[in-house]
Amino acid sequence: VIASKILKKKCKSIGIVTDLPLDIHTRRKFFILKINEFFIKKIDAYIFLTEDMSQVINSNKKYIVIEGHVDFKMKNMAKFKKKENTNSICLYAGGLYERYGIITLIDGFLKAKLKNAELHIYGDGDLKDQIKEISKTHESIKYFGVVENVNVIKAELEADLLINPRPSSGNFTKFSFPSKNLEYMSTGTPVLTTKLPGMPSEYNQYVYLINDESEIGVSEALITIFNKSDAELDRFGQNAKNFVMNKKNNVVQSQKIIALAKLLLKGF
Repeated sequence: VIASKILKKKCKSIGIVTDLPLDIHTRRKFFILKINEFFIKKIDAYIFLTEDMSQVINSNKKYIVIEGHVDFKMKNMAKFKKKENTNSICLYAGGLYERYGIITLIDGFLKAKLKNAELHIYGDGDLKDQIKEISKTHESIKYFGVVENVNVIKAELEADLLINPRPSSGNFTKFSFPSKNLEYMSTGTPVLTTKLPGMPSEYNQYVYLINDESEIGVSEALITIFNKSDAELDRFGQNAKNFVMNKKNNVVQSQKIIALAKLLLKGF
């Protein structure tokens, strides 16, 4: 920011705001918080993760919203064909923390009592040991720990349903977008997620929504989905993949940044 101000006749600054300073710095770092806020407000244009960010930071400056992107190479990654007489797989990959709704997901899955179905969990966090213990008493819950992302993608391609149970409560959810949802959708596997405030409404028709974020709500959502035909689920997952591949790939999203830069250059 300082460099762009020194060279203000030749250079403009574009800031990518992934988190609000207030969500990062504690009161003990009040001075650092104020420095961050000061410099962010001096940026000439912004790239936000959600629309709500602009209401906190922006002062009538140009901005665009890019909630994330998917690798366009995923377009050629096909779903793995399910083997006959194998269990259906629900999958969660991410942080294993209470605030992410993992226990509610596990309880909801067990309550649904889905026939010939398993819940596969990948990741690390405070709940790791608890999930290991649960998996010992429930054969349908399987914990795979931390693996390389390429293996997570492979597992997502093999799964029947990908789940993000993160609760929508909490003010911070307005200023974040679950990049995991984009990764999920790019595989062509149907996605079940909560209706997070930071997720644009255009996504709603391409994901199954957990409207009641309780154990019962998760259970009911799972039962509803697994009552659908394989053909319907395949079609739904492919439509979601087509959406993110065409509208949210890294090439399309970077073109928006270039267009923003060109708008700024017109002012020189």
